[in-house]
Amino acid sequence: MIVTTNLASAILMGVFLVAVVGVVIRLRASRSGPTRQSTAADLPQTAAGTPRSTAETGPGGGSSATPIGWVIGFLGLVVVAGGSAVAFVAGNAPSGIGPQMIGAVLVVVLGGLLCSYLFSGVYLSLRSHGRKSAEATGVALWLLGLLVVSVIAARLVFLA
Repeated sequence: MIVTTNLASAILMGVFLVAVVGVVIRLRASRSGPTRQSTAADLPQTAAGTPRSTAETGPGGGSSATPIGWVIGFLGLVVVAGGSAVAFVAGNAPSGIGPQMIGAVLVVVLGGLLCSYLFSGVYLSLRSHGRKSAEATGVALWLLGLLVVSVIAARLVFLA
């Protein structure tokens, strides 16, 4: 009975999350206002020998202007990490791997997700406020380092 209740709750929260994302996307589209017709002056200037696909997507091959791939990848990681955490708490560990090892891997994966979310938030915030890429990266890394030192200091003070 409890498992059915938890499953129904998880499904309802997923539907709610999709609804919230849909509302946010519609609000952003309505706030952007009417679009105007683009002219030749709006097109990016590229070298004559540069292929069109490289000019649009950049040297890495992926488009940084439309981050839907990043969003899907991040949501996939969250789903996998959340499912693994639920399986770990329920006691569904694969044979041959101890629960301590699975717990350590989950802590590393969830900590990595949290740190990457914090890093990307600080980085994108600084870039949107006119800072250069190197400066934004430095501040984001400095903040992550400060967070790690704070956690270590808290453990030393409260667990010693």
